[in-house]
Amino acid sequence: MAWGRLGLVALHCSHRGTSLEYGRVEDNGIRCCYHGWLYDIQGNCLEQPAEPGDSTFKERIKHPAYHAHDAAGLIFAYVGPEPVPMLPSYDLLVREDGCRVVGGGRRKLQLVAARRELGGRRAFDRAACGGLSKHGIEAADD
Repeated sequence: MAWGRLGLVALHCSHRGTSLEYGRVEDNGIRCCYHGWLYDIQGNCLEQPAEPGDSTFKERIKHPAYHAHDAAGLIFAYVGPEPVPMLPSYDLLVREDGCRVVGGGRRKLQLVAARRELGGRRAFDRAACGGLSKHGIEAADD
């Protein structure tokens, strides 16, 4: 895995079930913190440090891996069967004219399209930002 490429693998290592949450992200994958098995983004086992150098055991390991896609700074995962469907071009993910807000606390996601094209002029759309004033952010017309 080169930096910048997204990968999603199953949570528990195929070797001893250790959580890969504690694994180390490396240039070509994620390494389990327990015995050092290294997986790439396709779930191939690239290294098994405790195995003899001529061992082919790693070639028989296929760790569950899933497709991941970055859209507007959000990571979407597809965990279903092949073929992978296209991610829909949702307005909030593809529009470039406006403000996109992601965040607000743990497990909370808020996307806001703050500007809309209305009647040939740019105007602030208060309906799209309904929750902002509740959180101390006041909406003001442009």
